[in-house]
Amino acid sequence: MSVQFLGALYLLGELCCSSVSLQTKVLATPHFLPGTPLGHVNALDETSGLCASRVHPNILYAHNDKGDGPTIYALSALDGELKKTIRIHGAHNYDWEDIACGPCDENGGHCIYIGDTGDHAGDGARNIIYKVREPVTLNKHGDITLDVEALIRFIWSPQQQDSETLMVDPQRNLYLISKVADGEGRVGMIASSAWNASSLPIVSHLVTLPLSTGSDDPTGGDISPDGQEILIQTHHQIFYWHTHDSVGIKETFLESPVGVSFHHEKDAEAVAWDADGRGYFTVSEGHHKNLYYYTRQ
Repeated sequence: MSVQFLGALYLLGELCCSSVSLQTKVLATPHFLPGTPLGHVNALDETSGLCASRVHPNILYAHNDKGDGPTIYALSALDGELKKTIRIHGAHNYDWEDIACGPCDENGGHCIYIGDTGDHAGDGARNIIYKVREPVTLNKHGDITLDVEALIRFIWSPQQQDSETLMVDPQRNLYLISKVADGEGRVGMIASSAWNASSLPIVSHLVTLPLSTGSDDPTGGDISPDGQEILIQTHHQIFYWHTHDSVGIKETFLESPVGVSFHHEKDAEAVAWDADGRGYFTVSEGHHKNLYYYTRQ
């Protein structure tokens, strides 16, 4: 079963100078079962980001919003229980808003990307992305400390005050989406080459999300491990895009998304594909919140 969507012509006109003919695009409709509650997340009280480990089976990494230290938490993807507290040496949590798991660099390995991109005090976001390598083991006694392997400071053009969505694709490109009224967030990209650049990368406006949510959105997102599927979370819904071999993520976001299963709870901010792309997880801010899993049908 498929659903047809008209190409967003007015957005294409903003992105390119040549004329573009109106085309009908087909977006596959995914089927995910309603969310199954797996257990409660008690280690965090303001879960703002979530991603699935590529090294440790059935492990999710999560972090608190503003107010916590530079700490991420390894949670069981089976029941939400805390498995390990991980301190990030060389980082500061001004307002961490999202986390992404993906490849480290051209030499391989798996990394965790942490976005200090929020603006909780109204004086501007810090606009920093930290990169740390996943721990080799989670079986050590006591907390684990990871060093920041690298960080990127960036600037938006045009300026954006707040972003709660950080994603990474298999080519190690980073994607940020600003949080704005009615969900029409601006998508920007930081190329993987920026880690070796000597100047601050400028996050240019690639495309505006074709959403109308009635709230300040989006609050989170994730790209599937194979780079073929995208989830964007808002306060009341999760939207899904499927990429095509012939187009990139920018062009994908020009298409109208489809809504997928979401067990709505207040202050929903964290969504993540599982490590195999078979389904996804959500959890909301607050203490003793349910971890939900949505399996592909």
